[in-house]
Amino acid sequence: MVNISKDILKRSKDLIELRRNFHKIPELYFQEFDTSKLLQKLLDEKGIEYKVIAKTGLVLTIGEDKSKNAIMFRADMDALAILEENTFDYCSTNDGAMHACGHDAHMAILLTTIFWLKENESKLKKAVKFVFQPAEEKSGGAKVMIDEGVMLNPKVSQVFGLHIANRLKSNVLGIKKGIASSYCDEFQVKIIGKGGHGARPYQCVEPIMLATKFITECQLMMARDLSALDSAVMTFTSIHSGKSFNVIDDVCDLGGTLRTLSLDSRDLIINNINKKVKAYELEYDCKINFDLIEGYPAILNDDKSCDVIINTSKEIVGDKNIIEDGLGMGGEDVAFFLQEAPGCYFLLGCGGDSLDYSPHHNSTFDFDESSLITGVAIFTNVIKKLGM
Repeated sequence: MVNISKDILKRSKDLIELRRNFHKIPELYFQEFDTSKLLQKLLDEKGIEYKVIAKTGLVLTIGEDKSKNAIMFRADMDALAILEENTFDYCSTNDGAMHACGHDAHMAILLTTIFWLKENESKLKKAVKFVFQPAEEKSGGAKVMIDEGVMLNPKVSQVFGLHIANRLKSNVLGIKKGIASSYCDEFQVKIIGKGGHGARPYQCVEPIMLATKFITECQLMMARDLSALDSAVMTFTSIHSGKSFNVIDDVCDLGGTLRTLSLDSRDLIINNINKKVKAYELEYDCKINFDLIEGYPAILNDDKSCDVIINTSKEIVGDKNIIEDGLGMGGEDVAFFLQEAPGCYFLLGCGGDSLDYSPHHNSTFDFDESSLITGVAIFTNVIKKLGM
């Protein structure tokens, strides 16, 4: 049982409608034009000023602070390249795109918080900045916004955000002090052998055979070169070679993701992979190009900011519903904001009581909408504590 004021609870119906309207119009990274237009329309109707930033993103500030500092709340806007298979009446109207990670909910929670604060602006003693960020799923929209000055004028002194999680029961909060997600990197491998006829592999250097061996040995390396207490994941997600059944191609391309919880672990893994590459080139007379594309840094939650969320949430969800949990080996570009200012990024459980919803990034992803109002209650409580 959650304890939410009537002033916040009365907004539940509109909150869910907002979420469903966003859900209908999913758009991929830096293509969130209709989403941005809808946000602008809704803000215009309330007389709330904003600025377009990072192509499709929005930033707005309510209230003033003589110190010229502001606390900031952030929501992401983009969807995933997934064909939705749900059958409810607010399904995606954009074939091949779907809000399968909850960004529609994040926007609805943030917008509802903004509407509440605009009604209570006279009580504010501190500036509060709100950011609708494009391109979280890919391309790091947070970094683009930072480069365009989103953390300035007024300068952001503290950052807050949430991610819904249907693996947690509704109204359970997952908060992790310190490192709360992984360093999330992409890698690409090109194995160049010697092609030839499929009937004569003895005349060739088969890149597919080398690729399968390389993948297996990398997994063995992850299991044995790292301490069992040091979490890291290396996942191969693509392999491509050849177009004909009777031709051994010259090249095999591999791709995947590397997730680590420390830069030392990442450096160790990359160093060992580079040694393996050199050994393969000598032993098999091939050429291997291994490229690491650095992605999002790990989320580093500030202890004091986490305590703000914990203390302001206790009266809403109770002590027992606040647990230590983070994004695990997932990646999130909110980490870029948290490199600029201290803050807390936490999980809001929305899995109902049975936890039987399809997981995030699934074509039938969904969640318990009734839990979204808890996110608004938490954000408004934080504003009351820090800004009123």
